[in-house]
Amino acid sequence: MLTHSKWDLRTAQALQAYVDPVEHLGESNQQRITATETNAEKMAGQIDENTSLSAAAQASATRARITADSALKSATEANKRIGGLGLYDTLKVITVYFQSGSSVLLVEARATIDDEADWAAVQNTKAWVVEVVGFADSSGGVEFNKQLSEERSKAVIDYLVLKHALPLDRIIRPFGFGSEKPAADNATRDGRAENRRVEIRVLVNRGIAGI
Repeated sequence: MLTHSKWDLRTAQALQAYVDPVEHLGESNQQRITATETNAEKMAGQIDENTSLSAAAQASATRARITADSALKSATEANKRIGGLGLYDTLKVITVYFQSGSSVLLVEARATIDDEADWAAVQNTKAWVVEVVGFADSSGGVEFNKQLSEERSKAVIDYLVLKHALPLDRIIRPFGFGSEKPAADNATRDGRAENRRVEIRVLVNRGIAGI
């Protein structure tokens, strides 16, 4: 039969045998928790770093796209201007009239040109050019009408250059059509009067104007 002291000793030993593994288990769990927390902190740091790198990369990509878009726009505009150098749009047609068989510029014709020159003086004319084309009615022969229409064109050009200082490089394709391309019916007096004319066509160069 066990004495009271021996019983207490065995009980203490048994308790110690139970407590030791539990303590070791607690220490092991604590180590695992500490390691997990450390790993979590490392992962959080990596996530923050990756997020920063991703944001920087996105910002760089955005800047590159903006730069590329700007370069493409500039190239497109340049190509458009170059392609438009040989293209013209008609801004205005100024018509002056002549007496039958004559290339002398009438007072009324001079006044019309003067008024239009005053208007042009307050415009941006850097992309403007002028096409001067002469016409005749059907009263004379083909060769006569051809020469007459050319003389009428020359009379208008002389006035534009000498009176209004129109630069010569602004004048393109001066021509005389003779009795071709009538504006009205040559069978009537009024129709023939409309055909004895010079058209001053104010054109805008698309390439220079950037249209």
